[in-house]
Amino acid sequence: MSLYAPMAHLGMVMLPTGYTDEAMLKAGSPYGASAIVRAENHPPGLEDLEAARHQGRRMVSIADALIAAGEMPCRNIDS
Repeated sequence: MSLYAPMAHLGMVMLPTGYTDEAMLKAGSPYGASAIVRAENHPPGLEDLEAARHQGRRMVSIADALIAAGEMPCRNIDS
């Protein structure tokens, strides 16, 4: 939260995942996807990866909506 004020000045949009998908109940948190790898450096599990995928899909869908509404500048990749 300490970064919220300066980032708000730059037009940041906070997009916490909340519990918007079953994957977040199994391996995520309302703040986003995470994985505990411990000292053994285990790779993230399938549930961790699904929570991360959900977070990515959610971010892309919100960004698409902001672009469609003209609320977010973007580069035209066709030109």
